[in-house]
Amino acid sequence: MSFLELYIRTAPARVTPALRFAAACSYLPFTAGSARQQAELLSQSLESHLHPDILWDQIRRHRIFALADMVLSRHQLRSVLGEHDSALKTRAQKTRLQAFILTGEAARLSELLSKNGITHHLLKGPQLSGKLYGDLGLRHGRDIDIIIEPRQLTAGLAVLKAAGWEWPNSELWFSSRAYRRLAQSQFWHVSPVHAEYKSIIEVHWTFEHLRAAKMESKWWTHWDSNGSAVSPVEALYLCLHGASHAWSRMKWLGDIRALLDRQPGIYAESWPLAKELGLLPILAQTLLLLEWLYDFAPDATSRQVIASERETEPLARFALQTLTRKVSAGAWSISEHLELLRYGRCIARRHGILARLLDFLSVCFLHPGDLLQWRSPPLLLFALPALRVTGFIQRRWLSR
Repeated sequence: MSFLELYIRTAPARVTPALRFAAACSYLPFTAGSARQQAELLSQSLESHLHPDILWDQIRRHRIFALADMVLSRHQLRSVLGEHDSALKTRAQKTRLQAFILTGEAARLSELLSKNGITHHLLKGPQLSGKLYGDLGLRHGRDIDIIIEPRQLTAGLAVLKAAGWEWPNSELWFSSRAYRRLAQSQFWHVSPVHAEYKSIIEVHWTFEHLRAAKMESKWWTHWDSNGSAVSPVEALYLCLHGASHAWSRMKWLGDIRALLDRQPGIYAESWPLAKELGLLPILAQTLLLLEWLYDFAPDATSRQVIASERETEPLARFALQTLTRKVSAGAWSISEHLELLRYGRCIARRHGILARLLDFLSVCFLHPGDLLQWRSPPLLLFALPALRVTGFIQRRWLSR
């Protein structure tokens, strides 16, 4: 059974009032028409008299504290949260404070790398909030995402280590070429820590979760994030990032809704690049989710893209499922894992069968956790596949 057939049978597209409330609180409108549309969304979602606990749970679940604080204040609806209103004010203030800390520390980090000639870019974070709203403190963030050009990764990490940053097996990274190559193939990022920095940072070297050198080269060729507005390639990356995480946070869709309000033609401008990067299915999924959740009206070209991509609707239905899943639900069941694997295969199909096969074999024989915990001499790295198998047996059967 294909992913399409599975979801036509088992996952009706159902947008709950709680989910509509989260959508309405996930962005700040720029135009008068969008403000009216947001008011209608709020009105529709509150018609069912949702309990304040449910509304507060949605705000926490999707990490939209500062945005929800502004939205509910603008529409004079703070009373709907009941006793949670004071908690929202507190969390919104913390979000803003954290954003300003991240901004300052990201600037220091970027300056350090620039001084040493390391090509890098900051991803998302407060700088995206500034481009969308002219306010650095509205988007929730807990870390600094920075991407370093792959050919300069080792040099960039050496700069960070010399400045006092540390991460698991950082010494082995520089002393063993074999370990470094395995780490670069298995990880998407490392998370160095520094005694003087309060923020978590993630140093990335790939835009994609599935390693594909040809695709990465295209991202680096087109990447442009230096302007005061969001560039077409940044706009596409927002779609890729959200889709790669199955849109589990409404805040990522809120970013795109706000972007389309301020730069309505951004995705029309990016069609050729989206086609080159194989992102049309992901872009179609994004636009359909915006239509379902925000009552966003796609233009004729967007409609054509949505209709032309065969699995747009089932992919969007799966995203609705992840958006409604409670964080407190615990570990995913076997059936949920299978659905997630099907979704991941659909998202990765744009890379071609060879890249997907190599990634599958890599997952089968190597586990990132084994690399992080490696304490033996580098000459024994050939034993990692055995650790993968024995670790799997221990986790699945012996530990029970």
